[in-house]
Amino acid sequence: MRLAILGVGLIGGSIARAVRAARSAGGDDPFESITGWSPTGRGSAAALADGLIDKVGGSLAGAVEDADLV
Repeated sequence: MRLAILGVGLIGGSIARAVRAARSAGGDDPFESITGWSPTGRGSAAALADGLIDKVGGSLAGAVEDADLV
């Protein structure tokens, strides 16, 4: 399943961090990839650099294009 997080600021970043924490703790992680998008691009770039998301959506439509859950 692919997850798209729109707005990778405090709330979106916290969601991504929780998913990653479950993954690293060996918990149930149904997401094969996480795409992040933010209006300015700064939040998603920071989340990518921190390893919270797998890729940055180039546009809003591009971020949700293949997502199973937004």
